[in-house]
Amino acid sequence: MKVRATGAFSGGQARCVVALPRNAKGKTLRGSITVRAAGAKLTRAFSYRVG
Repeated sequence: MKVRATGAFSGGQARCVVALPRNAKGKTLRGSITVRAAGAKLTRAFSYRVG
């Protein structure tokens, strides 16, 4: 399932907000977030069980 996400970076922390459909409960959301700044790039993967 593909979902739309909105990202923000503030105070040295990256944040990603995702709106999930109701049928996502009990499933695992997996993805990654990438931040690019000053010529550098950092990517971190995440996995979250939707409750």
